[in-house]
Amino acid sequence: MFQNNNCCQSSPFIFIINILLGFYCNYILYSILFCCLFLTSVCYHTYNTDFTYITDKVSILYIILYGTMLFNQKIKIINYNFISIVMGILIILTFLSVFYLYYYGYIMKNYCFHTDINIAYKYHSWIHYITSFSHILIMLL
Repeated sequence: MFQNNNCCQSSPFIFIINILLGFYCNYILYSILFCCLFLTSVCYHTYNTDFTYITDKVSILYIILYGTMLFNQKIKIINYNFISIVMGILIILTFLSVFYLYYYGYIMKNYCFHTDINIAYKYHSWIHYITSFSHILIMLL
């Protein structure tokens, strides 16, 4: 029987929105990458092994690379109206906030790396939600 020991096991389900939106917007590769990320993230947060850790990090890397490429392509061709400027700023701010929560947290042993594992899980879940939102904005830009 599946046991949900932490919120990081359920928070990757937010990526299903990215999968569906990617198919709807005809970003098939993006959808496939998010499907892989969803699977590897659930596996990693359920079975914490070296293999699941590496596969999850590889999936994250591919999402970052593809999202960055798509964002750069869209920035070059969009009409610079108020909405697209706000969306672009939000995408950059969400990227920076994830970077802050993860890497600054790693250095300071806080946020995702807090000594209280329940607090660490909650911040890591927030990273799932923030990145999902950011990549939704990239698709809609």
